[in-house]
Order: sequence, then structure tokens, then C-alpha cells
Amino acid sequence: MDNYENTTPAAESTPAAPESSPRSRILLSVYVVIIFFLFAVPGLLTLFMRSSGSGPQRPSLIVATESKNELNLEFPSEFDDYFSSNFGLRSQFVTADAKLHDALLHHSSNDQVLVGKEDWLYFTETTDDYTGESAMDDRDIFRMARTIELMNEYTRQYGITMVFFAAPNKNSVYPEFMPGTVLASKEKSNLDRLSERLRGCNAYIDMKSAMLDYKENCTVDIYHKEDSHWNNLGALRGFDMIQANLNSRIAGFDYISYEDELQVEETVWSGDLAYMLFPTSAPSDVQYDLGIAKRYSSEKPMTDNMATEISTVCSGRYYSAICYRDSFFNALIHPVANAFYRTRFTRTLPYDLNASVEGEYNVAIIELVERNLYLLLQNAPVASAPRREMPQLSSETIAAKQLCTIKNHEDKVVINGTLGSWADVQEEDLVFIELRGETGRYFFEAFPIAEDSPYEDNGFSAIISKLALPDDTYSAYVHYGNTQRTTCARLDVLAEDEQTAE
Repeated sequence: MDNYENTTPAAESTPAAPESSPRSRILLSVYVVIIFFLFAVPGLLTLFMRSSGSGPQRPSLIVATESKNELNLEFPSEFDDYFSSNFGLRSQFVTADAKLHDALLHHSSNDQVLVGKEDWLYFTETTDDYTGESAMDDRDIFRMARTIELMNEYTRQYGITMVFFAAPNKNSVYPEFMPGTVLASKEKSNLDRLSERLRGCNAYIDMKSAMLDYKENCTVDIYHKEDSHWNNLGALRGFDMIQANLNSRIAGFDYISYEDELQVEETVWSGDLAYMLFPTSAPSDVQYDLGIAKRYSSEKPMTDNMATEISTVCSGRYYSAICYRDSFFNALIHPVANAFYRTRFTRTLPYDLNASVEGEYNVAIIELVERNLYLLLQNAPVASAPRREMPQLSSETIAAKQLCTIKNHEDKVVINGTLGSWADVQEEDLVFIELRGETGRYFFEAFPIAEDSPYEDNGFSAIISKLALPDDTYSAYVHYGNTQRTTCARLDVLAEDEQTAE
């Protein structure tokens, strides 16, 4: 048997992987544990943490109904909302992320906050006013101005002195610190145009001009650097403007000057914008303690300046006031409550001016922040429409369909709607409601606001007191124009509790 040499090449051998050392295996295990811990801790903390009162509450898988317990079909989405707002260390993670954005990009990680120059913070919702994106047309500016004039007329007939002012946005007073990437409008703002419209209205305070003048003569800031509001110095200037207006219109109004007792002291302040960005950071903004003594007492314990209703009394004062306000008025509560023997602060909308009459107040102060001026066009104030004498009226009646809502109550009739396509409304046209019966024709000026379609230029809303009318059956007409020339269309007979006429 022949012997043959094996000439087949040997397969290449695969080198064996080097064995990991005990040290590297330990490091790998520690790394895995750390990563697991970082992911697990927020989830574990969520199980044992109480949910915040302001965020979504912990959902239940089973919900109780009147007859039995049922499976909560909304549980997945409810739990997602709850976990997003309440997971463990959420505030710490939000703060860390915001600081990284601020340090590396000089940019806000929160879409509600703008980081400006020299670390000034601005509320994003005010940007559209600054850039002109929210610019209203001339008809809207007229409607806002006319609404304020009608509110003033209503309160005045009951002996109430009304004051209205718009608290200017921070970037209206300090535009120089806005980010360079956000360009200011070259046109006049909504507030500037409204102020021009109301130049002859004694109830209106041009608070923006007052703040800009005060800023030029003040050695320190009058708005917070890390908050969206004015500070106590700015608010005190606002209070002085309110007093000056009332002093010029009310005989014997006692003007309070704090100039002699002011003791300006810097204190630490936690700004709302800074908190939105850095919820776990220590407050670093500046507030000024003015050393003004508290002379009033609250009718109920006052734990929060943002409460919907606050009532105070102050002995030694003569006049009473009701204040319709938002968060800008927080810093005004202290000096205003000192100025009146009885004060009610309310944050309810729409403005219920009947409350100023029923509460027998001497003064009605209405404050609205600049960025929310549009709210004036959303809901008509609760106030009776003023009677108008129109003996020289020349009117053209249009045979057109006109949508409106008529509500007939025991003591009043409420009419609101939007003028249809038949109406060619001009910028300064007024809207009137005419009630026509056997006893005569009665005209009332409506608020130029549609309750059901608040952004409609041609809206109208009127509350007509039955005390102003003889007992009769009336047909209702809506007019637009002025007191001498109008175009009108018939609405419907006031008969049912609620009806839509066409």
C-alpha cells in the first residue's frame, strides 16, 4: 500500500479572544449598574412621590361609576401625562438641560422663555406684540377704545369713577435687552394705537409712557430681570399714576405719598421666568422692599396674591374701590389696599361692572397686561347698554337675513350676534339696537363685541334693562353707522326666553 503525503493546506486557526481580566469585568458590571440606576431612580421615585397640585393627578386603572367599577380606558394617556409631569428628579433634569442650553448656546430650552442680552429673560408670548405679528386692524383698535369708553360711561352714571390702564409688556419698557435675532416692529404697537385713540378719555392712563419716563429718571431697573412683571418700584410708579388720575377727578381724594417713608432695600427674588427655566436653582433676581407699612387687614386669610377674590378693609380711609386685575396687579395690592377703606380685588372675566354698582364702590380700577389686550374683544362687559336719543336719524332698512341670539330675562333682554355680509361696516361705525313698539322707538348702543364669535369685527352685544322700557311688545332692529345715519336690519320680536332669529 503506497504511502501518500497529505498536501491539503491546514485551515487557518482563529486566534482566541483574550480573556477579560477580573478588573475589567468588575468595571463593566459597575457601569451597567450605574446606567440601570440612572434609568431606574426617576421611575422608582415617581411611585413614591406625591403628585404636584398643579399638574395631572395620578390616574386610576379602575374608575367607580354609579352602578359599578369599570376599567379606565383612558388610563394609558392619563398615565403618560402624569408621568411626564411627575417623574422623579424632573425639576433637576429640567434645570440641568436649561443650564446646558444657556451655557453652550445662550438659548432657552423652554419655548415660553426668551433669553435676551445680558441674561435678561422675556416671556415668549409678548414677542408678537414686539415684532408686530399680533397687530390688529384699525377696526379692532376702535372697538377696544369704544368698549373702554362705554364702560366709563356706564360706571359714571352711578357715580363711580373708573380708571383703565394696560400694564406694558417688559419688552415695551426694556427693548434694548431683547435677543438680536428678534426684530422689533417699525410700526406702532396695538397699545400705542389704543393710547392715541383714548387720548381724550379721562378714565385712561397711558401707563407705557409713564413707565418709559420713569425708567429714564431712575437709577435702577423698574422691571425684574428674570421675571415678566414690574418690580415694586415700577408698581409704585403705577400706583402714583392711578392716584394722580383719581385726584384730578374726585373732589377731596386723599393722595398718599410714600416719598418720605420709603426705605429702599434690595432683597432676593425668584422670578417666574427663571423658575420656568431653572426650577431647582436658588433665586437670583432683585426685588426692592420699600418699607411701606401695612395699614389694611384682609377679610379672609390672604395666602396668595393670585387668589381670584381678595377683600380688604383699612380704617381711616374714605373711598372704596373694586379692582379688576391680572398678575401685574400683585405688586399693587399692598399700596392700593392702604388707600381705600374697603377694596375688592377680582380676577374674573368678563368684567362684571354690575358688581361695582351693587357693591356701592366709589372707584373701579381695571388693569390688563398689554399682551392680553385682545381679551377686550372676547367678552362684552356685564353692563347695561346706554340709551341713545336719535331724533335726527336717517336710516336705510335692508331686507336681509341677520343672525342673532335674543335672551329674554325677567329684568333684562340680552341681544348679541354678528352683522352679516349685508353690512358694509366702516372703521368707526357704532352699533345700535332699536326696540320698536306702539309706545315709540328706543335706541341703545351695543358693545362692538360678539359673544359667540369674539374675533368678528362686526359683532355686537347689548344688555337692555326692562326698567328703561315701557310695557309693550317690540320688534328688534340692529343698526350700524352713527347717531344721524345708519343702515339697519330687523332681528325678531322679543318673545321667547332664548331664540336665534334669521
